[in-house]
Amino acid sequence: MRSVVFLLFLTASLIGQNLQLRKQSSLRKSSDALMSSGIHRHVNLLALRVQFRLEDPDNDRTTGNGYFDLGFNPNRAIDPPPHNKRYFEDQMLAMKNYFLDVSDSNLIIDYTVKPDGDNDAITLGKFMREYGRDASEEQRSLKLAEFFYDAIAKADSTGTIDFSLYDYVIIFHAGVGQDFSRSDNTPDDLSSRFVTYDLLQQRFGSTFDGVPVNGGAVKIRHGVVVPETETQALIDPFFGLEDTVEVGLAGILISNFGSQLGMPDLFNTNNGTNGIGVFGLEDQGALNGDGLIPAEPDPWTKIYMGWAKPVVISDSINLQLLPKKIAGKNTIIKIPINSTEYFLIENKQQNVIPDELSPAFIFNAIKDSNESTGVVTYDTLYKAGAVRSVDTKVITKVDEYDSALPGSGLLIWHIDEKIIAANLSTNSINNNPDRRGVRLAEASGSQDIGFTNSGEPFDFYFKGNEAFAAYNQNVDSVFLTPFSVPNSLSNDRANHGISITQISALQPIMSMNIRISLQQKGFPQFTGERFGFNSVVVGDIAGDPREEIVAASSDGSVWAWFSDGNPVIANSQFKTYYGLGGDSTEYPVAFFASASDSILTSPALADLDNDGKSDVIAGTKNGFVLAWKANDTDANESADTLFIYQTGSAVTFSPMVMPDKKIIVGCQNGLLVILNANGTLANSVNLSQPILHTALFNADSVLISTTSGVGVLSLLSMNFSVLDNASGPIIAGDLSQTGRTNAVALDHSGTTGAIKTFFDGNSNLSVSLTEKIISPPSMADIDNDGFLEIIFGGSNKIYAYNHNGSLVTNFPITIDTRNPVGTITSSVLIGDIDGDNAVDLLTAAPNGLIYAYDSKGTLKSGFPLATGKSIFGSPAILDTDKDGDVEIVAASDDGFIYMWDLSATYNSARIKWAQFLHDAGHSAFTDEQASPVVPGNELMPKKSVYNYPNPARGASTTIRYYLSESAEVTIHIVDMAGDLVQTLHGPGVAATDNEIVWPLNKIQSGVYFAKVTAKTSGGKKTTRTIKIAVSK
Repeated sequence: MRSVVFLLFLTASLIGQNLQLRKQSSLRKSSDALMSSGIHRHVNLLALRVQFRLEDPDNDRTTGNGYFDLGFNPNRAIDPPPHNKRYFEDQMLAMKNYFLDVSDSNLIIDYTVKPDGDNDAITLGKFMREYGRDASEEQRSLKLAEFFYDAIAKADSTGTIDFSLYDYVIIFHAGVGQDFSRSDNTPDDLSSRFVTYDLLQQRFGSTFDGVPVNGGAVKIRHGVVVPETETQALIDPFFGLEDTVEVGLAGILISNFGSQLGMPDLFNTNNGTNGIGVFGLEDQGALNGDGLIPAEPDPWTKIYMGWAKPVVISDSINLQLLPKKIAGKNTIIKIPINSTEYFLIENKQQNVIPDELSPAFIFNAIKDSNESTGVVTYDTLYKAGAVRSVDTKVITKVDEYDSALPGSGLLIWHIDEKIIAANLSTNSINNNPDRRGVRLAEASGSQDIGFTNSGEPFDFYFKGNEAFAAYNQNVDSVFLTPFSVPNSLSNDRANHGISITQISALQPIMSMNIRISLQQKGFPQFTGERFGFNSVVVGDIAGDPREEIVAASSDGSVWAWFSDGNPVIANSQFKTYYGLGGDSTEYPVAFFASASDSILTSPALADLDNDGKSDVIAGTKNGFVLAWKANDTDANESADTLFIYQTGSAVTFSPMVMPDKKIIVGCQNGLLVILNANGTLANSVNLSQPILHTALFNADSVLISTTSGVGVLSLLSMNFSVLDNASGPIIAGDLSQTGRTNAVALDHSGTTGAIKTFFDGNSNLSVSLTEKIISPPSMADIDNDGFLEIIFGGSNKIYAYNHNGSLVTNFPITIDTRNPVGTITSSVLIGDIDGDNAVDLLTAAPNGLIYAYDSKGTLKSGFPLATGKSIFGSPAILDTDKDGDVEIVAASDDGFIYMWDLSATYNSARIKWAQFLHDAGHSAFTDEQASPVVPGNELMPKKSVYNYPNPARGASTTIRYYLSESAEVTIHIVDMAGDLVQTLHGPGVAATDNEIVWPLNKIQSGVYFAKVTAKTSGGKKTTRTIKIAVSK
């Protein structure tokens, strides 16, 4: 017989006594856990009642005498004895009902409690203290593995259990669990935990394949160990006195079985501190409601287990969010930041189901349940409709598990699956308090879960939240934006323009406005394929006023989107993106064409047939060159093929389209192929070495970089003139603004990199670099000095060099000093992205972020932008939808295409290098003519003269100065006594920064003065003195 009552519990009954769950980390192998993927699961559990050798006399270091408590104790209100078979069946029923509720009936548990006799138990030959000795956590775990083995083996020895009928084993042992942070007088009690296969192998050896049962036909590799009760005598931390604390077994049982099901722990498994506190089963939430009303799993875990499907919000919307008990199912909102990072929102309400029983009846129900005390403290902070067994007094069902939360309102979770994936196998998702995989964005502003508390009412979002106001300029409204505390930025501080505002006051159905201001409508898009080093390319392939986005994945597929995310070629194809666990999202895909071969270079765009629409050209690994038109005349859901040409060798670099529409293709065998616009062969030449890069030099000449050198190929004579043995990326433009085209190469041929420039067939500059550069360079006037600069990415750096080979002031830029981003393989794009009429520098990094800086090296507001995975190709700056705003598009290596819609006005005149190799035809050529600079009055401004580094601790330091006119420069270096140490003669190029290196190999530590004197041919003279510290 069951009776229905309403139970009230003191919110602070456990937390106020500093009682924290000391949950053991559950390191698991994939075979340890049931991994649900949304399929209805029906599992069978075997529960074994195991007791120890009877203690006579009783050992005071363990709770009880080794046997189950079968007596009666009127002083116990929670889980009172006798702890017989019926008692444990009710505990299992409580767990069954819990998982039926929180999983939306996706998990159904059947169970059998053994032995069959009501008061029978499996009795071991050892005392409890032999398994639970007070020792290190590692030693205790190994002893627990021994207990698990012995208990299973003893149960099997009865010959009455067919273990093959069960999916999981739970062992209830006599006594109390060693599960709380407060000390007690029984340190040899056993800890509760999910005993993993890994732990058993640690104890019994790497070849151990499970506890053999049923004659070896079945092997038991994991299981849960919990005590008969958690009510125990603990020592008060303030007064040192012993007091009895009653705690329900349900929370401990359910949380440990959750681990066996595959739920990762979300507390810090390294030191036991909170990760999500009372807001989830996998942390302190197991103790909610004195352990009788454990918290539901957090929303990420529900999705991971396949028990919930989030509603994905990718565009701005006003919505109302129902709590679970009104919606009738788990209702979770997902707002992507990128493919692996997102927010989850849930509406948690303590008391949705109407209270039909009077407070007086509730008070009397509790009083009657604890007649020994006569008076029970009355507190209505939370309550739950509960079914309580009349026979065993076990709470077997709770109507609202949210009733034991500390408050109501919206909970907003910040999920980072990159962190989760990196730490899932070691069960350490939330071990780094600064970068948790599952983090609650605490509306209280303090973000102190795991530091000073485990959760509070003000962690919920609701209008009128006073704690939120204290952190956010005492505003009345409550919101999550890029500028609030907490904020909506990614863990890498990237801004996605996510704002959750207009959050309602506390009410059962919560309303809000979600706005995603930076994301272009219709994006991100998914392809399901990797892009590798291939870059997006942008151009008008549809013949409309807009521009389309084209990308080729490594598998040979080409994809094309309109600016609203719709496919250029209509098709019915879908692909599913699989997150961790049971999370998946289905995307329509913008399939354009297939090369039926790997495409390892970026496609080019050009109007080959003069119909006003650009066509798509790509080269493949097996030497094919293909071109497609954005039509589907045969309705086969693929673009029409213009031509296919076979070169006979792998295409090693992106096709380049000349002004006359001829297509330049370089191959692995050294063959350079020139195709007409219709795909027929115009000419070819074999350069004998693999071709690495090409660039337009002029209308009749092409720059070519091979593995053995850089040269110019005349398309008229087909003569190839070698310029240098440099080997690497090449670009071209009027670098020095002399009216002649310079060739610029980043040389890979030496042990370190170098910049080399050429004009008229002669080398005119060579600058050594400290690293080899992979990033394709770009060229533009970024500092308004009237000359073009050479810009490229390096290892965690962005470099910019003047036309004379000196570094541009404030360069190189170090992107991230704390967490280096790796080697930049993207181009550095140049253009005004914020509407201030000054060009900015934009690049993508292997950490999946897009960075933008002004010409002084300052990170632009609103950056970085985040994608989910690494970006190896170049992004693009454009106005694809012709709305007058700047858009940025990029492809991440997990198959997603992102587009951000910035608020700045798009000015094509201020976009200097818009995409990979400058333009859609991959010319790698700029015709920019910079505005001439009028020299200032000062020949050598004082602030322009300095050295770096200073103090100088290495083999050299560089002295730098700016000259407004050409001049002879002499540098006298003297010591503190005024004695001349060395004289240097520096370069004197006008209207730019100049540099000279002072070698320090023979210089002693100390302070020196450098007197820098510049003298023009007209007699103008300026001297500046700087102090240089040398420290060795």
